[in-house]
Amino acid sequence: MGGFDYIPAQNERSIDAEAGLVWDATGGPFNNRIYLVYTDETVNENNDTEIYVRTSTDDGGTWTAPVRVNDDPLGPIRSQFLPYIVLDRTTGTVAVGFHDCRNDNGVPGPGGTNTIPNDDAEYYGTFSTDGGLTWAPNRRLSGGFSNATDSGNGVDYGDYVGLDAHAGKLYTVWADNANCDGTNPNGTLHAFDLYTNTLMLPGSITVNSAVSRKTHGAAGNFDIAMPLTGSSGVECRTTGGTNDYTLVVTFSGNVTVTGTPQAQVTSGTGCVGSDGVCTGNVTVSGAVVTVPLTNIANAQVINVRINGVNGAADAPAADFNIPMGILIGDTSANRIVNATDVSQTKSRVGQPVDTTNFRSDVNTSGTLNASDVAIVKDKVGTSLP
Repeated sequence: MGGFDYIPAQNERSIDAEAGLVWDATGGPFNNRIYLVYTDETVNENNDTEIYVRTSTDDGGTWTAPVRVNDDPLGPIRSQFLPYIVLDRTTGTVAVGFHDCRNDNGVPGPGGTNTIPNDDAEYYGTFSTDGGLTWAPNRRLSGGFSNATDSGNGVDYGDYVGLDAHAGKLYTVWADNANCDGTNPNGTLHAFDLYTNTLMLPGSITVNSAVSRKTHGAAGNFDIAMPLTGSSGVECRTTGGTNDYTLVVTFSGNVTVTGTPQAQVTSGTGCVGSDGVCTGNVTVSGAVVTVPLTNIANAQVINVRINGVNGAADAPAADFNIPMGILIGDTSANRIVNATDVSQTKSRVGQPVDTTNFRSDVNTSGTLNASDVAIVKDKVGTSLP
């Protein structure tokens, strides 16, 4: 979208891409990520404008594909415009606010202020806790429809919006003539007044760690880290059968998980459950969420999403995505099974299983022996993307 695009909701001032940037310097899991928000039109001059966010992790050298922020249906011609983006530097949650005509279908009353569709706007907000990969269901923050033409000010909404986020709250202020609370001295659908509202963001809950955990007989439990950013961790072990694994996610505080299902595999082959039965259920103990996985195929990176994680009663629940690589026999964790893994496993045969060599105990028996070597040899040539 270029400058000076006239839409029904802003037909005097016009709109433009209204691009905005924020940079995450929180030191959290998305540190040094740049977020770019902007408006784009699906077809030139069709008035169907959308809000998108792209991100960069290399100082703007490359950017991700656009992610649509507004969640209204794609079919009707509806305008979203004047996006602003902010970062809650206490939590790393990023939030966007924007004007939105999704509910104006030209039916006065429930569908607008007049018989013209797509010229009445409301104000919406949303947020992302996974680095801009997904966005929470949009929430309407205004109390009714505003109409810029009825304001009579010659510049419509302008491009004047205030936004900030801190300590789990998005603070918004925008021009509004809906007079939803009866306090606008000029009445309804006349001169604009300033209205404000807050959107509760996920509080200080973040993922401290995610690991794939297996019990190696009498040697005990050993964990393989599954980082949220960068290349996925590589789980190289197997217990055969229904290919069960256990993902253990530790949050920064006590949580509840209220989603339905509580967790799911959103990409890759497998599901949340055990012994070949998919249930979608997790176990929660304080700050630790344990996700059982079953029917997990080899040589893939799956994404496990925990749905509806909440750390406080007054904060909205958020979803968390955990990538997990599975490559049986990759004892060196270099994303390919080759002679190096075979040689490494052979050299460890007979050693007691400990933190330095447990990856070679690929069958998790608690002993390093010829069976482990055989499994690694059988997987030579497999790899992860």
